Amino acid sequence: MNLSMRGGWFRVGEQIRVFDDVGGFFQARLREYRLVTRTSRIGGSEVSIKSHLVRLDVKFNQLVLDKLHEPCFLAIERPVSDGKTYLIYEATALKAEHYQMLGMEVSLPILVRQEFLDRVKEGWGSDETWIDVEAVFTGYRMDIHDGIPVFRRSNLTPLPGFEAKLLSAYALRYLLCVEGGADIGRLIGFDIPLTINIESLIKYHTGVFGFTGCGKSNLTSLIIRKAIEYIPDLSVVVFDIAGEYAIHLLDTLITSRGYIVSSERYESYQSILDSQAIPESLEERIGYKPLENGLRLMIESGRILHIQTSSYMEYKGVTLHDLFEYLEERASKTETSSLQVRYALKKLSDFLLKIKKFTEADLKEYRITDLDPEVKAFVEHTLIELARSVHEKSGVRTMVEFILGELRSPKEEEYEVLTPQILVEEALKPNFKISVVYIPDPLSARRTVTSFLDHLLTIKKTVGIKRKVLVVLDEAQEYIPDRASKEDGTMDSNRSVEALLRQGRKYRVYGWIASQRLAHMNVNALQQLHSYFVSTLPRYYDRMVVADAFSLSYELLDKVTELDTGEWLFVSFKATKQRNVPSFIKAYNNEDILVENLRKLNLTNT
Repeated sequence: MNLSMRGGWFRVGEQIRVFDDVGGFFQARLREYRLVTRTSRIGGSEVSIKSHLVRLDVKFNQLVLDKLHEPCFLAIERPVSDGKTYLIYEATALKAEHYQMLGMEVSLPILVRQEFLDRVKEGWGSDETWIDVEAVFTGYRMDIHDGIPVFRRSNLTPLPGFEAKLLSAYALRYLLCVEGGADIGRLIGFDIPLTINIESLIKYHTGVFGFTGCGKSNLTSLIIRKAIEYIPDLSVVVFDIAGEYAIHLLDTLITSRGYIVSSERYESYQSILDSQAIPESLEERIGYKPLENGLRLMIESGRILHIQTSSYMEYKGVTLHDLFEYLEERASKTETSSLQVRYALKKLSDFLLKIKKFTEADLKEYRITDLDPEVKAFVEHTLIELARSVHEKSGVRTMVEFILGELRSPKEEEYEVLTPQILVEEALKPNFKISVVYIPDPLSARRTVTSFLDHLLTIKKTVGIKRKVLVVLDEAQEYIPDRASKEDGTMDSNRSVEALLRQGRKYRVYGWIASQRLAHMNVNALQQLHSYFVSTLPRYYDRMVVADAFSLSYELLDKVTELDTGEWLFVSFKATKQRNVPSFIKAYNNEDILVENLRKLNLTNT
């Protein structure tokens, strides 16, 4: 059919092909329909996942076989009371079959098997061969009106014997692509761009899940770029434990006058670079010099900031009362370090209360940075002894080292330290665009995220500032594990992140979480996500968690084990044209954009 501009994607006079017949070679019919239920135990409870599956007999052809190895959608003809419609299925598995193979058993003598195999080899393409295809229902039917495919939800079941056809790339645009939307990658098997509603993707929360090295931070950085481009009143705050985003988004940080915020104190651009995980592929392409130049610009413009990560210091700093309170809490725990903590607590108590005659009011009033030299030296010496006496990875040592850092901070810097609360206020300003917050210690990161989210939601609820805020949580398993405790901060971070995902959308606060391991994550939090990208998940249990949380067919999800770096199974309830249709995409490489933009900034030639 020749159209004018209907649909917006086609030129005047261009013919629409709803189906792809693979050069006239594709012929298929429905052989079997069945409802399959898989049961698994997740988090101590039994989970059942149902899939509507079909098997089709496809006439063997080498071109057709190669085509079916790529992701594809099948339209199965279905008579209805007012004519016919097509039920849309997505292929999940295939197998080339030969009639001679059905009678060949391993018990046959080897010479007989060799004769069978010779006939099989010579017979491909004959009437004795076919392709067995398994597919899962997408939940949609397609009607064709004036040559245009129209999709809508359906619970119809197919009838065996009816013809099946392949959907063309043109038809897939009407199924998935949003006209004028953000282009995030190519649909695998169709080589057309997937355009989505980027604001809906961000607004309704998104998750990115995949094994180490699959490209989670690369994809997240790409989407952040698109979000800033398409949503002018959006602020983005990235909480980064692994140290990746300051490099992935360096050009955006420079051009958007964003901030690199860290719990670490940096002496130079080189110390920043040393703390970041730089992809080998990026290093091979441009080396370190452009990154050094970019970080130097950030330092010179005053956009490298130190953040106070402890929940014990809000605006007034750490007091002696805070110190005693923390030590008393840890001394009451039944852990290996409690004896050392009690000893340090007794030394401090004897010295401050008995010798120096400090009162309870004095403890609450005096900040550790205000102490006179004698008292400060005693406190410092006691804390150093405590730090050396406990395990280097213990929570006690982490907090003591933080307090020592505060104790040694010059007094004139006290009011220049950035806190999570101040970061919230900055993020809500009209000209704010992006900040990458690098906190390598998980305990400190949890406390900072908890404080940031609590303050952000409080301001949004009470003051009603309309600016949109996207909060990105990389390594999200650190914030929302399924087993939370008060001691390591996971109980508070779980509560805060769940509040973000449950309530944030009403107040224009959105969540993006990325994780490599779902097996021990808070499923209640995962179920608040409306869009998700899934790459390689080799563990069966992780895939079952995704299937349960997002009601996704396991047969389709099983295909993620075959994905390459940068390839994703993408499903969205809001961002694609038809909701909840799984598609496989090859996302654009964020590094390509980064390298090109660094060149435009003349950072690669200096």
